[in-house]
Amino acid sequence: MPQHRSKDQQLADAEARVARLRKAKRSEDTRRKILAGSVFMRLAEQDDQTRAQFRQIMDEHLDSERDRQLFDLPPKA
Repeated sequence: MPQHRSKDQQLADAEARVARLRKAKRSEDTRRKILAGSVFMRLAEQDDQTRAQFRQIMDEHLDSERDRQLFDLPPKA
């Protein structure tokens, strides 16, 4: 005779599945960002114009002092 799961157990199982899917999606998003950044940084290392564009983009979009320090950018005024 099959064991029946309570509504609370079924709900908990569904919530756990949703949490696993969300975690997997966040992991994929993080991996995508790391790979894109890696490619862009590699290109910047190989070409002065790309390096200048990269630095300008980072300067425009990074606000956190900690983040700016990672790219040797001056503090934002």
